Amino acid sequence: MSMSDSPRADASYLKFKLAFIALFLIFIFNVAYDYHWVNVDTTPPAWDQSNHLIKSLDYYYWLTQESPIIIFSYVYFYPPLYPLSTSFFYMIFGTSPDSGIMVNSIYLAILIFSVYGIGNRMFDNKTGVIAVLLVSLFPAVSNLQREFLIDFALISMVSLTIYCLIACDFFRNRNYSLLFGIAFALSMLTKWTAFLFIAGPLIYIVIRIFFNSNKFENKSKQKMNFIYSLILSFALSGIWYLPNFNLIYNMVLMRTQSIGAYESDPEIFTAQSLLYYFFANINYVSIIFFIIFIAGLMVLFKKRSSNAIPLYLIIAVPYLAFTLIRNKDLRYMAPAVISISIIGAASISSIKNKKLFTAAIILISLFGIFQLFPHEFGIKSINFETSYGTLYLIGPEARGPIIQDWKVKDVTMDIFNDSKHSDRIIMKGSGYLGVIPDMPYLNGLTYEHYIYSNKLPFFAINCVYLDFNEFSLNIYNFDYIIVRSAENEGSPNNKAADDMRKYFYDNKGDKFILLKQYELPDNTTLFTYKNIIAIS
Repeated sequence: MSMSDSPRADASYLKFKLAFIALFLIFIFNVAYDYHWVNVDTTPPAWDQSNHLIKSLDYYYWLTQESPIIIFSYVYFYPPLYPLSTSFFYMIFGTSPDSGIMVNSIYLAILIFSVYGIGNRMFDNKTGVIAVLLVSLFPAVSNLQREFLIDFALISMVSLTIYCLIACDFFRNRNYSLLFGIAFALSMLTKWTAFLFIAGPLIYIVIRIFFNSNKFENKSKQKMNFIYSLILSFALSGIWYLPNFNLIYNMVLMRTQSIGAYESDPEIFTAQSLLYYFFANINYVSIIFFIIFIAGLMVLFKKRSSNAIPLYLIIAVPYLAFTLIRNKDLRYMAPAVISISIIGAASISSIKNKKLFTAAIILISLFGIFQLFPHEFGIKSINFETSYGTLYLIGPEARGPIIQDWKVKDVTMDIFNDSKHSDRIIMKGSGYLGVIPDMPYLNGLTYEHYIYSNKLPFFAINCVYLDFNEFSLNIYNFDYIIVRSAENEGSPNNKAADDMRKYFYDNKGDKFILLKQYELPDNTTLFTYKNIIAIS
């Protein structure tokens, strides 16, 4: 090494060291806050969270060579990576929902490493660090870290895949090409929608390979590396996708066609549909951070940088695909935050004045920390209503840790203790609990998770997912039924729940007796009824 190279090497090492310290502090702050949050919050897991937790327990029981109880729930059609990775956490920390949520700390480390890597390779070290700061402060991303949902893991695995795709240098680098194939497979084994976020950048890079004007470059090596990476990806992901193809196809078809209408999502080709994910992206990061993203777009457009095209495609391709599907949800576009954070960071890192740059970082950090207050104290978000949707200043999903007892444990254990003396249950060997309410913390899936995690001899049935005629014909097959003293609210199944509640009261007669009642945090009363009809 020459004398002139030594200061440059020292400067590069110092930048890397400072970047590592900054990323480590961001990671520690987030993990510590997540740990505090899940310990303070006492609400039971809601619908999807319970469903995913049940599946994670399936994998845990399978890995520990126990025989999992047969469960009655939705057909689970998501790939196995997230619940499987959670089962290893269970082995160390136990099978509580909090243990499941804290597996997100592993995916947080992946996200931080990947977002920094993308920003550093596409632009510079400073942009990478700022991008990590931004993505860690986005309100909906923070919220997803504290929920047992696939989406946070999806963001992390897509970001890792994009990083490997950028690092393979148009498939010139064999090692990173193979790592891309592995990461692509892991993304697909997290959730099948990963393909939509990766396909655009991948196709763009492949096109660039074929239309590269450099006649002296060995394109055959790049093409072979690309083929090897795809073979590796298909081989790994195919282990799960091939035997489950029909299941995935039918469930995806059902969800894209019928659930959107069922949940009253906007019809395709309406203004509300076209703008749905525009509002979703703003709400995911908050208006202030979205303005920073727009500023970044302006900076990159002005520079006419082709390096940023993969970042645009990470947003554009899934935006178009999801817009053409009626079934919509804010979470579907979650991995778009990868591009939003890096493009936004490009605008901040372009500030040349050191004092102005420092002030911008301080203000962004303060605003991001301020956004934690709705999570911590439940401060109501400021929002702006428009004819095309709602814009939230802080984020529609922000909520603080809630200290509420929705009586899931009390109800379930009271039923279990009563069943020990029930001839009806003893004769059958197991019981059926019908849950008529369908609310975030009071639904069949929430009870099913508690029953399953404690290995109780019951099956919880979400009644609203039954056809009304099926419910009415089988009402006396339930050993216990739960009803609430008020009309249902908080789901698309409000009418079904209310109709079933009325039918139960009209037809229970003297065949069901009140076992116990409980006061709920929303000032309503929960009633547990016991079926006393003898089994013939």
